[in-house]
Amino acid sequence: MENIIPGLHAEQTITVTKELLASNVGSGDCDVYATPMLVNFIENTAANLVKNHLSDPALTSVGTLINIQHLAATPEGMQVTAKVEITEVDRKRIVFTVEVQDAVDLICKGTHERFVVEKEKFSSKAKNKAKK
Repeated sequence: MENIIPGLHAEQTITVTKELLASNVGSGDCDVYATPMLVNFIENTAANLVKNHLSDPALTSVGTLINIQHLAATPEGMQVTAKVEITEVDRKRIVFTVEVQDAVDLICKGTHERFVVEKEKFSSKAKNKAKK
């Protein structure tokens, strides 16, 4: 965790494909970038940032909170870029500011929170829950 510090940032760019549209994922009837897929993109960007700075391969991070505004619609074929920055680290809790931009607009802004966990312990706990 000593490598996870405020100020670390990352960005990723993808193209909005048919598979990412609200009309195809069940979150609406319009052919625009779906909010659930936008959330996934933000989480993926933040998770990769944390993964790249964890020194122990037994650790990973899990998303625990996302608070965003989806501000503008993005059509199929347009690129979107997610930018995440770590703003707070409190033991195993990591807080990010997030922004997503398409070629024209800021389409999303907000915050995201992740916790660093031990992969095996976390997975085992979830598997045991299924047995109850």
